Amino acid sequence: MDEITVDHLLEPYRDLLGPDWRGYRNHCRRVEAFCLAQSPEPPSREDAQRLSIAVAFHDLGIWTADSMDFLPPSVGLAQRYLDQIGKPDWADHIAAMIAQHHKLSPYPNDPWVERVRRADAIDLSLGLLAFGLPRPRLQEIRRQFPQAGFLIGMLCRLGLYALKHPWRPLPMMRL
Repeated sequence: MDEITVDHLLEPYRDLLGPDWRGYRNHCRRVEAFCLAQSPEPPSREDAQRLSIAVAFHDLGIWTADSMDFLPPSVGLAQRYLDQIGKPDWADHIAAMIAQHHKLSPYPNDPWVERVRRADAIDLSLGLLAFGLPRPRLQEIRRQFPQAGFLIGMLCRLGLYALKHPWRPLPMMRL
């Protein structure tokens, strides 16, 4: 099996992502880096690969399903990829990392699911939520992987979605 990295996983979606490719890629790389920064020790090779898969696919359903109700399509993309590489036994863990990454309350059952949840919140809050990570480390990661319009693009997409779906404006949020 080839090395599994966020960049490797996102490359087939470059054309679909179009002008959003760099912003989404950098968002994924920041989330991955924030996860690793929260970990008390380096991940095993298997944990690192699972993390890369979860992070690469976590929001991808926004583009593949053309919807802000993207968690089920994102999980489906990851599951299809896992089937392709012969790792269906990873599906439940990766599905949890994706499905719970917008959970508002902590996810105590699995440290990697909780790290992904926190990492995404760190990134979307521009570091206002830091969960104990040192500001210099957050700034270093943000410099290494700049926004490239990601957050503004997501806010615009979310605003348009909310106008079309006023009774369910935030379908990706979980309690």
